[in-house]
Amino acid sequence: MINQEKDKESTVPTLNLPRLTENEESTVCYIVNTADYCQINIDMIQDELRGVLEEPYVNQIDLSSETDKFYGYGILLDINNGSVLKSAVDVLVTNLMNAIENELNNKMLKTNWAAFDDAGDQSEYVSAICAILNESVPFISNKIPQVQFKFFCNNFMM
Repeated sequence: MINQEKDKESTVPTLNLPRLTENEESTVCYIVNTADYCQINIDMIQDELRGVLEEPYVNQIDLSSETDKFYGYGILLDINNGSVLKSAVDVLVTNLMNAIENELNNKMLKTNWAAFDDAGDQSEYVSAICAILNESVPFISNKIPQVQFKFFCNNFMM
């Protein structure tokens, strides 16, 4: 019976979900930083434009829709709003989830649990997931603003 289960185990297909390279991940972090910077400064730009223009044009300056394009995840989160920040953070979360899924699919699912007798402190796939988190999370936290990193963590945990 164990041999039959071992044979079943070996037929589990290997799944490799797409992952960003380190350069691509850095680029996404730069997008987060740039969008955060633009969102922070867009009100100042709006005020400067209003200070330079004369009536009746002053009242026509409204950059709130541009702010929404950068920030878009305020108190009421609209998943389909297409904001730059939310989209970039979603890419980072998906990349990390894909790395973890690859480990789960390629190690945990291929383990013959019926014949498993190792009672160690930590299994191979848990160690691999910890290694991924220990590498990826500090990398991201060092490259994006703290507020955006909190948003990343919240999305990762959902």
